[in-house]
Amino acid sequence: MRAIGLLTQFPDYLLTDFRLEVPELDIPQTAIVKGDQKSLSIAAPSILAKTARDEVMRGLESQYPGYGLGKHKGYGTQSHRHALKRMGRSSNSSQDIQSQIKNVTADPEGAKQSLIIRKLFPEGSQ
Repeated sequence: MRAIGLLTQFPDYLLTDFRLEVPELDIPQTAIVKGDQKSLSIAAPSILAKTARDEVMRGLESQYPGYGLGKHKGYGTQSHRHALKRMGRSSNSSQDIQSQIKNVTADPEGAKQSLIIRKLFPEGSQ
């Protein structure tokens, strides 16, 4: 919703990835499963959002060393799970990371990333 508000022209139609629907908008829309693979209109902003989110995660590596955020970008990889077992979970890092991701991206990938982070850093997650 935030991303749509930043557009200079209001869209006539909305294509969204996966099953994301925006009921607050009174315009026709279609949610396309694997939309980023089927539509350049979905893929292009998804790539930009992912690139921006990955940059945030690389920056957070220095704030939370040892978790490997710069390498796996917060995805629930085996190395990230091992780091969590070794170092423990941190509610502060969870909230900080989620906040920074939300500031960078409003796409479905950002939402999925936020869910992954909540699973990895559950204390204090909202």
